[in-house]
Amino acid sequence: VCTGYGKTYNPANSELKVNFLTNKYNDVKATMENVTTTKAIFDRATGERYETFAGIRPLCTRITNSFKISGADKTLIRRVNSLNNKIQGKSSSKTENKESALSLTIKKKHNSTSEQSFRKLADHFSNCLEVIRQSEIYNPNEEDLKLVSLRELSDKLYHQNAEVKRTYNNYKTAMIERNKIMYNDERSMAQIAKEVKLYVKSLYGGHSAEYKQIGICNISIPKVNTL
Repeated sequence: VCTGYGKTYNPANSELKVNFLTNKYNDVKATMENVTTTKAIFDRATGERYETFAGIRPLCTRITNSFKISGADKTLIRRVNSLNNKIQGKSSSKTENKESALSLTIKKKHNSTSEQSFRKLADHFSNCLEVIRQSEIYNPNEEDLKLVSLRELSDKLYHQNAEVKRTYNNYKTAMIERNKIMYNDERSMAQIAKEVKLYVKSLYGGHSAEYKQIGICNISIPKVNTL
């Protein structure tokens, strides 16, 4: 719009000149593109983790049943069964049961409760494998139930948790940087846009066609969620 005013648009404030506005626009565009990119990476990481963790509970039921019939020590079987109950969200105590069911709810949405759930599941699964490792008699024929395969899966759970945390932090940083340049900085895009409108109003008048052209652009600073 300002370019269309031609040579008449000539503010004394250098930050309202067309060249500065163009550079500001490019900076805003770059930060918005970074938000889009980092969010896509974060969404992919959360999706992949969700798919992996979704199969943990049924797998642990198979592991527990296989361990029970392996001839392993009864004490070890009880420990594995107890850990499996935690993974399934069960407990012998009603209080623990409520807490377990809450904390081990697997959701795609990223928040502190869901993150705690994923971490606990990974820990319980790892602890279950450590108990099974203590029994030299456990040696199922099924490849996905063998300790080597299960240990690889355990490592994958921890890796995916770390990857979600890393990509989330990158996405959050991108959001913060975008919000700064668009709304929060003293010389943000929103503030400069308001000043451009005021300059055009002072230049052409509040009832001019030129001001009406830019006046329809409502500039507001929303409450920004920085995650």
